[in-house]
Amino acid sequence: MHELSLAVNVLEIAERTLISAGAQQIVSIELEIGQLSAVEPEALRFAMDALLPESAASGAHIDYRFIPGRAHCRQCDQDFELDFYYDPCPLCDSFDKEILAG
Repeated sequence: MHELSLAVNVLEIAERTLISAGAQQIVSIELEIGQLSAVEPEALRFAMDALLPESAASGAHIDYRFIPGRAHCRQCDQDFELDFYYDPCPLCDSFDKEILAG
């Protein structure tokens, strides 16, 4: 469950940012999770919920933004949505693609 180590890292970054900004409190944290990132959103939420109360971000609101997978096919020159990194282009079945988002 690498989501736990991701949550630890997110909170460490938030705490360092708090200190460097000379702020008193972390009010919110924004997280973008890409469809293709191999992060299980519910596992990350669970880990964040477990760690948040014992951190400098206790009481902070976590805003999760999910970024859909998108790619550009180098064979047929079309952009398309992508659920999994190794999916082919739905138009020409080529695997020759550039990942654009997610």
